[in-house]
Amino acid sequence: MRNVATLQQLGDADPARWGAKAAVLGQLTAGGHAVPPGVAIEASIGDITTDELEHLVHEAGRLGDVPLAVRSSSVLEDLPDSAAAGRYTTVLGVRGAAALRAAVRECLASADGAPMAVLVQELVDATAAGVAFSANPVTGNMAEALVNAVPGLGDRLVSGEVTPDEWVVTDDRTHVVNDEVTAITPAQAREVASLARRVAEERGAPQDIEWAFAGRRLFLLQARPITTLIEPVPIPIDVPGGFWMREDMHWSAPPTPLSLSVLHFTRYLQRMTEIYGLLIDVKAQSIGGWWYMSTPPVGSSPAPGAQPRPAPPSLLMPVLLALVPATRKRMRTAQRNANIDLPAKVIRRYYEEVRPRQQQRLAELRDVDLPGLNNHELADHLSACTDFMDASLSLHYEVVVAWFSTLTELATVSRDRLGWDFSTVLRLLAGTSDATSAPARALERIARSVREGRSMPDALSELRQEIGLRCMTIDLADQTIAEVPGLLEQQLIDQQDYDPEAEAKSLSEQRQRIIDEAHRRLRGRDRVAFDRALDRALRSYPMRDDNAFHTLESPMALVRYAALEVGTRMTRDGSLAAVDDVFYCDIEDLQRWLSGDRDPGLRSRVRRRRGERVWALAHRGPATYGPHPGEPPSMRWLPKGVRAPMESIAFVLGHVAEPDLSSREAPEEAGTLTGIGASAGTYTGPARIVFSEADFHRVQRGDVLVCPTTRPSWAIIFPSLGALITDAGGSLAHPAIIAREHRIPAVLATGCSTTVLRDGQIVTVDGTAGIVRYDDSAGQPTTVPQEERETSSA
Repeated sequence: MRNVATLQQLGDADPARWGAKAAVLGQLTAGGHAVPPGVAIEASIGDITTDELEHLVHEAGRLGDVPLAVRSSSVLEDLPDSAAAGRYTTVLGVRGAAALRAAVRECLASADGAPMAVLVQELVDATAAGVAFSANPVTGNMAEALVNAVPGLGDRLVSGEVTPDEWVVTDDRTHVVNDEVTAITPAQAREVASLARRVAEERGAPQDIEWAFAGRRLFLLQARPITTLIEPVPIPIDVPGGFWMREDMHWSAPPTPLSLSVLHFTRYLQRMTEIYGLLIDVKAQSIGGWWYMSTPPVGSSPAPGAQPRPAPPSLLMPVLLALVPATRKRMRTAQRNANIDLPAKVIRRYYEEVRPRQQQRLAELRDVDLPGLNNHELADHLSACTDFMDASLSLHYEVVVAWFSTLTELATVSRDRLGWDFSTVLRLLAGTSDATSAPARALERIARSVREGRSMPDALSELRQEIGLRCMTIDLADQTIAEVPGLLEQQLIDQQDYDPEAEAKSLSEQRQRIIDEAHRRLRGRDRVAFDRALDRALRSYPMRDDNAFHTLESPMALVRYAALEVGTRMTRDGSLAAVDDVFYCDIEDLQRWLSGDRDPGLRSRVRRRRGERVWALAHRGPATYGPHPGEPPSMRWLPKGVRAPMESIAFVLGHVAEPDLSSREAPEEAGTLTGIGASAGTYTGPARIVFSEADFHRVQRGDVLVCPTTRPSWAIIFPSLGALITDAGGSLAHPAIIAREHRIPAVLATGCSTTVLRDGQIVTVDGTAGIVRYDDSAGQPTTVPQEERETSSA
C-alpha cells in the first residue's frame, strides 16, 4: 500500500519515491520557506486503490475546510536535465471529499506510464502570482533575475490567458519590461527575485520558481532547475585592419550561425561597388558576434591597429587615383555608367524583368509541399532556396544604388533651382511607395470583408497568403509575418476607421501642390531639369520597399521554411534537442544530415554556438573598432561621372542615419526629447515600448510606437498607430518613409527614447519640430482613453 506523508515529513524524501515536486517542496519546507501545507501519496505506476485514495483523503482533511490544489508529482519531472514543466495535470480550487477523489484520479491519469505521486496542498488565496528565474534563461546572465507576475492565481499565466508583468532585477536596478497588468510593485518584484536567488543558492543551481502573494505574504509554490539555461561561451575578438562601425540599423542582435553561413554580405556589397565604379570597398564582418561595416578606399588593405594616413590635397586626388590600377578600373566603370545612364537602365530592368521573374520564382518555391518531400528532395529544395536568396541579395544592392542616384538628383535640382530643403522633397514623394502601403491596403480590404460576415479563419488565410511571406528581420531564426496569426488577427480587428484610399488621395493632392509651386517658379531648362529628376525619382522611389520584399524578405522566408522542415526531421530522430536548434547549425550541417550523415557531435556543437550567442548578447561590442580615418578627401576635382555615384551614396546614407546620437544616454532637457522631425504633425497618446517583433502583440490602437528602429515588415502595425518615436534613423530611414506613407507624426534619432520613456506613459510627438514631450515625474505609467487622444497632421 502506498504511504502518505505531510510536507513537513518529507524533508529528506527520495524523489524516486515521492516525485521531484513533492520531495523538493518537502526539502524547502524543512528549510524554513513559506510553502503552503500539504500531504502527498507515494509514487507508483498504475491506478490508485480505494483504500489508498481514502487514506489520502483522510489526511488531506487535516488541512481544514479550505480550497485545495491537487498536483501531479512525477518522478520524471523537475530533474536537472529535464524539467517537463506543464506536462502533468494540476487541479485548483478543489473542495470536498468527492471533488478531491476525482482530482487525484485526474492527476494520476496524466502519468502516461511514469511513476506518479500526488500532492495535495492548501490553495493560496493569491492577490498576485507567477514565476521567477534566478538567472536570465535567455541570455544566461547570472546577475539578472526575471520575474513574471499576473493578478490572482498563476494558472492564467501558464495557460497564456494573461500577458504577465515582466521584471528584470539586478543588484542595483529593478525595471519593468512589460507592465500591461501591473500585478506587483517594484519592491515585491525585488522580494520575489531575492527568494529565487536564495533557493538557487540553497539548491546549488539556477532555479525556476513558482510563487504567490496572499496580501503581503510571499509563498513558495514550486522550485525546479532551469534546464534551458545556456552557459555563455566567450567569443575571441579578432578585429580586421581598418575602421569598423557596428551596424545597428539592420542588425539589432547577433546573427545566428545558419544566417552567417548563407548570407554573404561582403560579396553582395563588393559586387555593388564594382558595378557602379565606386571608389570604396564595402565590407561586412561579424566581430565578437555582432555585425560591423567598413568602407576602406578601393584596393587598400589596412593592417590591424595601423594609423590612417592623412588625406592628400584635393587637387592631387585625380592624379593619385589614376596611379592605382584598381581605382583606374573603377573610374572607367563609373564614367561608362554615366554615359549610358545606368541608374535608369537598372530601374527599367527591375520593373520589366527582375520583379516579374522574382514573383514567379517566389510563388514556385512557396507552393512546394515541404512535408511531402523525401530527404533527397528536401536537400534539393533547400539548395534551390539558398541559391535563389543568394542571387536575390546581389540584385537587392544593385537596385538600391539606382534608388540612391535618382533621389539625390531630385534633391540637388530642388535645392539648386528652387532653394528647397530635403523635407520638401520628401513630401513630394510621400504616398508613392505602393509596397509600403500594401499591407495596410490588404488589412483594410480583408477587415472590411470580416465586418461584412466573412469568417476570421478564411480572412487570415488570405492575409497570410498575400502579405505573410516576409521575414521580419535579417535573421533566419526570426519569424515571418505568416507565422504570427495572432498579430494578423489583432490587426484585422483594429481596422476600424483607417481609409487607405483617403490617405493616398491626401498625399497625392499634397504632391500636386508642390509640383504646381515648382512649375510656377521654374522656366526653360530649369523646369526641364526638375521634371526629368522628378519623373526618375517618382519611378524609383517605390522600389525601396518593393525591392526589400522581392529580393530580401521573401527569399529569406523561403530559406527559413525549408530550414524549419529540416529542423523538424532532425529533432524527430534526436539529432537536435529542439526544432529551433536548426538555426545554430550551418548550411553544411543541414545538407550532411539530409544526405544521411548523422554527426554525433552536432548537439554539443549547437549548444556551444548557443552559448556563444548568449555571450554576444551580454557583451554588445563597441560602436567602432580601429582608428577613425578622418574626413574623406573632397571629390570636387573628380570627373562628374566618377563623382556622382559617390556623392549619391554619401547623401542618402547621411539621411538614413542622421545624426549619430547612439551614445546619448539621457535627454538634454527634462521632459523633452529631441531628434529629427521625419513626418509632420502632432499627436498625444500612450507610449508603447517595442524592441522587436516579439512585442507586436502589445501594440494597441492609438499607441505611440517607441522603438530602436523599424524594418519594412513592420508596416503591418502602422495603420493602428498614432505616432512614432525611434532611437536611431534619419529622414530617409525606413521608419521615416513608412510614417510619411501613413501620415503619422514621427520623431527619429532621439538616441534614448526606449530607455527614457516608460510603457504607457503619455507623450506628445511633434513630428514637425522633431520634439517629444513627456511628464518626467516619478510614478506608474498611465494610459489615456481613445476618445481623449488628439492628433493633427500637417
